[in-house]
Amino acid sequence: MNLFEIALNNKETDNFFRGEGVYFVPSPDYEGHVHGANISGHVHTFLKASSDNGKKFDDSFINFIKDLSLTEADLSNFLANFSSYVAQKSSHKLPGSNLFLEMDSLESTLVKNYLLKFKSAGALNEYRDKLNTHASFACRKGNEILKKILEELGMIGGRVKY
Repeated sequence: MNLFEIALNNKETDNFFRGEGVYFVPSPDYEGHVHGANISGHVHTFLKASSDNGKKFDDSFINFIKDLSLTEADLSNFLANFSSYVAQKSSHKLPGSNLFLEMDSLESTLVKNYLLKFKSAGALNEYRDKLNTHASFACRKGNEILKKILEELGMIGGRVKY
């Protein structure tokens, strides 16, 4: 059983996506968790194991988005997981997962509402550069969902190129 499956069975997928406890993968380059290692390793292996696992992963990622708090840490955790997901998906390494394909999908709507709460609290501007960096990366990987959300929220601007 891999680490994502353990998290799923123990109802700890939020911890997995945040890199908390046994799900923490230390970075050799900075003090922090390497989200991409969990997505490209454990999630990839889990999805390859069964065609039924895509929906399980998608549901757990959607629940993670639903549980995000309005903190810099949770915003960073979301963005790191989103970018890792997009990178792996663009390399066809997440079979059976179908997140962030449409603007009106549940997960895209949840992200928009999450960022709208930040905006309403007057806190979104301080994260503009980070958001634009992740949106730009996702666009280069073929996914424009975050860019479109930021455009709708009036957060795209300046020198950002997609």
